[in-house]
Amino acid sequence: VGINPGASYGSSKRWYPQEFAEVASELSSQYEIIIFGAHNEKDIAADIEPILYLIKSCADANVEVAAPKGDRSMAEDYRRKRVHLYPGHAKDFACWTLRDRQAAGVPAVARALGGTEDVVDNGKTGFIVPDDEAMANVTLQLLKDDGTFGSFREAASAIERRQTWATAADTVAQMWL
Repeated sequence: VGINPGASYGSSKRWYPQEFAEVASELSSQYEIIIFGAHNEKDIAADIEPILYLIKSCADANVEVAAPKGDRSMAEDYRRKRVHLYPGHAKDFACWTLRDRQAAGVPAVARALGGTEDVVDNGKTGFIVPDDEAMANVTLQLLKDDGTFGSFREAASAIERRQTWATAADTVAQMWL
C-alpha cells in the first residue's frame, strides 16, 4: 500500500497525522506499506515524527519507509501497488497524487472531500468512503479480492489513457480560471 503524507504543492493535500497512523497501523500487520515524499517536505517530519517511530517499530510488519525518488521510479512504484489511500482534504480540489495513482492504474480509497469525487469513479476506479472504518474495510477488499482489484485497475488506467491534452487543459482551466 503506497501512502503519501506530504504536500509538495500545498498543505491542503496533507494527511492528518492521526488518520495516517490509524490507517497505517490497521493495514501494516498484513500488508507492505511504503511512505512516499519529496525532498522539500522535510518539515513534515516534525509533525509526523511520532508516527515514523511507530512505523520503524513495525519493520517486521511489512512497513517500509522509502526515500524520495525521481518521477519515473515513483511511477513504477505506484504501478506495483494494489491500492492508494487518499483521505482527502476539503481544500484540495486538484488531487494530484490521486490523479497520478489513478493514471498508473492504482485503485483508490478516498473520502468525499475536496475534488476526490471528480477523480474517483466510485465503485469502478475506487471507493469513496465516509470514515476510517469504511476506508479499512474496502481497502481490505481491494487487497484480498483479485477480481475487484483487476476490474478497478483496468478502469482507473483506462480513464487516464482516454484523457487528451486538450481535455486536461480544460480541466485545469475549470479548476483555476
